[in-house]
Amino acid sequence: MHNTHPGVHIAAKCTAPALGLSLVVLLAAGTITPASPNVRADSPLAWPLERWVGWRDEQINHILTSTLAPTGSDTRKMLARKEVSRASMHAYTVIQECLKADSSYFSKDAGRARELGNFVRFVKAQQWMVIPPGAAGKVPYGLGLEVPDEQYWNLAKPYLEFPELLKSQRFLTAMASPGTYRQALEMIDSINANLPPERKWISLLFDAQFITTVDDAHTYGRMLVMVPNEPVGNSEVADRWIQFGIADPGTYPETRSVSMFTVVRNAETPAKTTTYFSDFMRIRDKQTGKFSIRSNFTMLHDPSLNCYNCHKSSVLPIHPAREYVLDSGGKLAENRANAGELPAKLNNLIMGYGPPNYVYQDTFAYGPCLGPTNRYRSDAFLKSATAGLDISPTSYDRIRNAMHCSNCHNNFGVINYPQAVPTDLDLKAFRTHRGMVQTLVEQGTMPPGNTLTARERQALWRCLMSEYLNMDTKQGILADWLRGDSVSASPAVRN
Repeated sequence: MHNTHPGVHIAAKCTAPALGLSLVVLLAAGTITPASPNVRADSPLAWPLERWVGWRDEQINHILTSTLAPTGSDTRKMLARKEVSRASMHAYTVIQECLKADSSYFSKDAGRARELGNFVRFVKAQQWMVIPPGAAGKVPYGLGLEVPDEQYWNLAKPYLEFPELLKSQRFLTAMASPGTYRQALEMIDSINANLPPERKWISLLFDAQFITTVDDAHTYGRMLVMVPNEPVGNSEVADRWIQFGIADPGTYPETRSVSMFTVVRNAETPAKTTTYFSDFMRIRDKQTGKFSIRSNFTMLHDPSLNCYNCHKSSVLPIHPAREYVLDSGGKLAENRANAGELPAKLNNLIMGYGPPNYVYQDTFAYGPCLGPTNRYRSDAFLKSATAGLDISPTSYDRIRNAMHCSNCHNNFGVINYPQAVPTDLDLKAFRTHRGMVQTLVEQGTMPPGNTLTARERQALWRCLMSEYLNMDTKQGILADWLRGDSVSASPAVRN
């Protein structure tokens, strides 16, 4: 999933000037009278608010500059996530000098809090992923959390224990080959025979639309085992969402990937949750043939990295490319009888979890939600955003009325950076080389129950994308938010 798309190459890395005015350049522009005798004249601690605002805007301009050079027929402008993180790190070095001197520097002053609060949160969240490897060669903050990956694993590990059956040699051996998947499902049926209805495990075989497994098989095949309502402590219960990578029909690669998202909730307040997560590998011992399961977080080179880039909700809603059943011969076959019923049931449960709490991750530091409900969209804006699609003005109201993503997503999973903008994630992780949100909108899955035509759905995505971040002008909801503005209507949209 980390290979660069052949139609696009990464342009030369930004030079220091391209990353914005460096601290040295800014200080050379002139001196400011220090705010106190202990603050040197050239320190950013002495900058007046207008200088901070000018510096912030320079940084935003460079952070939101595309460094992906299009080639061939793919001419889309995109952000390279690593370059966004690098530019954020350069900005954060200036911010960090102030925070080390005074941890409340950007919050205690009303002007700085208003103008710089969102920007500080964003660059802090993005810079974690490019902190250099330690002495052992391991990237310390690859997950993008505010603590090292190792510390997160120590916290999360007790919540990410596999049920005894799923880590048994019998089950893992059955999952190692498509010919024995039926045996694995039969083991689950045996477990369910002795469980009350609310504790019965749910299994689903399907072909994922978007992300491949991170093992060498790079398969889209999945077997979900959802273990619900496990008692945790005195008043809490846990739902374990465990996905095994499986071979696509007709193929026989060794699939090793497994992922687990455990949602812990109070039985009386189900929308207040805490989610713990990890990707794992099934490791087969070459001498004994026995399996063990190891968290990717403990590996020198973790292939999973920042999960929140995709997991905007505690568990991703399930929208399979196709569902599978096992035919009479035990082979995977497309489910043509009741496809969609079980994913719909599971998605209702996912939406009930409320906004995700990943403990050490400031999820709102990634920006506001795509498609706010309180934003004005003029006919002129829709005409400009859909240029070349030959959209009739009679479609404008239908498109406009479908641009209210935040109405639902603010309640369980905010669609923000990088999902709400075109980035290299689209090219590296998704089989269509289009983003997850774009795909769901253009295929008609989102918003639920819409009756838009195929061309109107394409126009809807264009409008949402242009409104969130116009890659040419670097204006839009994300840029406004970084500058401290609200996500309500702005003059740029009212034209």
